[in-house]
Amino acid sequence: MNSSASWFKTVGAWRQLPQYLLHLASSRTLTLSSATALGTSDTVLWSELARKVPGRSNKDCRKRWWNTLAGGKIKGVWSPEEDKRLSEAVREHGNNWTQIASLVGSRCADQCSSHWRQVLRPDVSYCNWTEQEDEELLKAVQTHGTNWSAIAAFHDPPRTGLSLKNRYTRIRAKGESAAPSVL
Repeated sequence: MNSSASWFKTVGAWRQLPQYLLHLASSRTLTLSSATALGTSDTVLWSELARKVPGRSNKDCRKRWWNTLAGGKIKGVWSPEEDKRLSEAVREHGNNWTQIASLVGSRCADQCSSHWRQVLRPDVSYCNWTEQEDEELLKAVQTHGTNWSAIAAFHDPPRTGLSLKNRYTRIRAKGESAAPSVL
């Protein structure tokens, strides 16, 4: 086994060994009830935990715990009730995703933030795309490349970066136009 800490660190996913070590370390250091009571503010605890999981920061460990190992969180499609709770929580707490997640109850802070930004934001258009929008999107990609945030900043009607990326990919796949291959 490679003793280098970089062996443990992977891009985009946790390998089985670090997850096991985190689970083992966390089962000895904190229980779900004590983690819930501590919230995410006890950086000393997460730093101590991170020292037991080579190649992972305290933030990596904390997010992994809350997003997958702590349990009680739903994955997949959001229910209308969850959407309603999320909308109400955002109105009340702005962008405090930890507080919002505690009010939603069934989702972690990252899920709440992502769902709000990509699905529920009232300032973003979710209507069908027009041919004119498709043409403008293709021109924007020629100018800005695949910097979806930059394209989203001036796109009218407002669309999310993910929506723009998905539409561009769909246009290219269908061959609806001579979309330049910049992906």
